[in-house]
Amino acid sequence: MKRTRKSGITPVHRRIAWILPACCAVIMAGCRAGRTAESQQVHTARIAFGSCLKVDEEQPVWDIMRSRYPDLFIFLGDNVYADTRDTEQMRATYALLGTRPEYIRFKEEVPILATWDDHDYGENDAGVEYPMKQESKEIFLEFFNEPVNSLRRRHPGIYHDRRIELA
Repeated sequence: MKRTRKSGITPVHRRIAWILPACCAVIMAGCRAGRTAESQQVHTARIAFGSCLKVDEEQPVWDIMRSRYPDLFIFLGDNVYADTRDTEQMRATYALLGTRPEYIRFKEEVPILATWDDHDYGENDAGVEYPMKQESKEIFLEFFNEPVNSLRRRHPGIYHDRRIELA
């Protein structure tokens, strides 16, 4: 992969770093008439989004995002490129992400929500016919530390909703 002269960052990482500010969403809670002055304060949150992570490549994007102080990070899928029917290989691919120092620093400071897409689900363009759905789901939920009593573990797929309270 071609590298830039000064930074050593690949064009893909440069593109991710450029997209990051555009992907950081500011969410504002609206005020309604009749609320107290204290409750009418507007709260903002900085949410970073990302996907298409190849764990065997350099990942300066984690430190770049961390430097922007996001309140939350949402993995949008293709969090890893497992592309396999071998559950041990899939676990190993997630484990590789979990050992990256940049990722470790990031997840220690920023809460992470995640969903999946085809590559972390199993195979390129995999869908309902993919035979390892349940195994992939368990590996995914295990990696992202989903609680044992989570509703995500009780229904097909990994969809869920989450209410995010702003301080």
